Amino acid sequence: MSPFPYTFPIEFGVNPSCVVLIDGDLPQILRGSLSIDKRIEERSTASFTLVDAAGTESYARGQPVYIYDLEDNLIFAGFIDNPGKTRMAPGSGLLHEISCMDNHYLADKRLVIRSYANQTAGYIVNELLTDYLAGEGITAGEIQDGPTIQSAVFNYVKASEALDALKELSGFTWYIDENKDLYFVDRSTYTAPWQLDWVNHRALKGSSHLSTGNPLYRNRQYIRGGKGLTSLQTLHFTGDGVLQSFILGYPLALEPTITEDAAAMTVGIKGIETGFDYYWNKGDNSIYADTAPGVGVDVEVQYYGQYPLITLSVDAAGQVARQAIEGGTGYVEDIVTESQHETAEAVQESASAKLTVYCQEAEKFTYQTHTSGLAPGQLQEITYAPFGFAAHEMLIESIHITAEGGLVTCDVSCVTGPTMGSWAKFFSNILTRQDKTLQVGDSLLLALLEQAETVAIAESDNIETDDFSGGIVNRWIALPPTQGAGHNVEHELVAIAETPNLVDHDTEDYEWDDGCEWDFATWA
Repeated sequence: MSPFPYTFPIEFGVNPSCVVLIDGDLPQILRGSLSIDKRIEERSTASFTLVDAAGTESYARGQPVYIYDLEDNLIFAGFIDNPGKTRMAPGSGLLHEISCMDNHYLADKRLVIRSYANQTAGYIVNELLTDYLAGEGITAGEIQDGPTIQSAVFNYVKASEALDALKELSGFTWYIDENKDLYFVDRSTYTAPWQLDWVNHRALKGSSHLSTGNPLYRNRQYIRGGKGLTSLQTLHFTGDGVLQSFILGYPLALEPTITEDAAAMTVGIKGIETGFDYYWNKGDNSIYADTAPGVGVDVEVQYYGQYPLITLSVDAAGQVARQAIEGGTGYVEDIVTESQHETAEAVQESASAKLTVYCQEAEKFTYQTHTSGLAPGQLQEITYAPFGFAAHEMLIESIHITAEGGLVTCDVSCVTGPTMGSWAKFFSNILTRQDKTLQVGDSLLLALLEQAETVAIAESDNIETDDFSGGIVNRWIALPPTQGAGHNVEHELVAIAETPNLVDHDTEDYEWDDGCEWDFATWA
């Protein structure tokens, strides 16, 4: 039974297999129109058509949506994304076509301005929850610690993008479930609530299908993008009393050390700071002197530069195996651009990890069931003799839910990589970047200060009357229409008083990314 006292009518072909709540109301669902898509590490969506016989209903983006099956299972929760409507013929009713987004929308709509140093990924996730997501009604599910992140900078990016970056660096996964609980866990944490064994649970007759082959296969992986750090560079320039700009061999990665005739010079950020001897910017290949060095003055610049990164990782065994199958060289190549890397080791590591994923054959097993409770990301054991599966562990990749008649049907897709064991072992063993640094957004983190100010409106009892009887003209009316008692004017004074209520913050000097440590530089 549904958890709500609601009787489904049968007119208009409405669907009695699910309950949809929109802002607490229970509209009628057109039979066969309900569809829900859930996929691992992607946003879940739902769509359905509502029957509005009177033609009086209206729906708006952002209205909360909950979908229950008739066994009281919450199978989708989120918000209306795009509402539409068409006229229902015959009659004057309306059909409302509704598409929905899941609770991850709450993380998509908040911007993060934060930096962290030497904290675990789980600590950062908890901070994002407290500072940004709790106000949207999100609470903590299970948040595991994960690896320690040396530096993380989120510069006006969506909370979902910040969590995606932490996921990519740690090898974990994150999601917000139907109850608005936030999870950040190792991908092998949860198993399916039931196993497919053809004794206690079996697939619908004729629905099982197995496909093999990997369309994303490659055995040579190029990674292009990001900037590497050079060794310490030393350059000397001779002053001529005129030249103030000096060109370096590489774009600057860190603040340089500058001397004039061995005397240390002060260095500030170009365009941001003042009162320094020299100025620099990250990514710029020049320095600028506030005052041109004198004739013959030796200017020494020591700095670390940036250079573009590109690497190739090769699976020789995979190349030989492919050559035996198709002839030729056996090469299957792919290139990916990843701009976040800051070391050659990180780029090489990413390339090797991609070959671990893609340089192998794959299996995809699909089946249908009327039994609920499954979710993408769960590990399920599959026993199916015709395919040789005996407690074969697979990862639930996606679930497509439809409702028809009185039944909810789930189309389940499971995947695995047989050459390396289960996907659980793969996700547990996948290499993560060793540099453990994140930078999402620009290099310079600037957070705007917010100040609250109160404006008070006070009403005065000072009422004055002009009756025009003596020819007195009201000061706001140039010429009275007609002098006489019938054209009296009363004035009431309203005083507007501004009451400053300002919040002051101590500020520190802004800091540039030096590749080692970030501070939250806007307030102490």
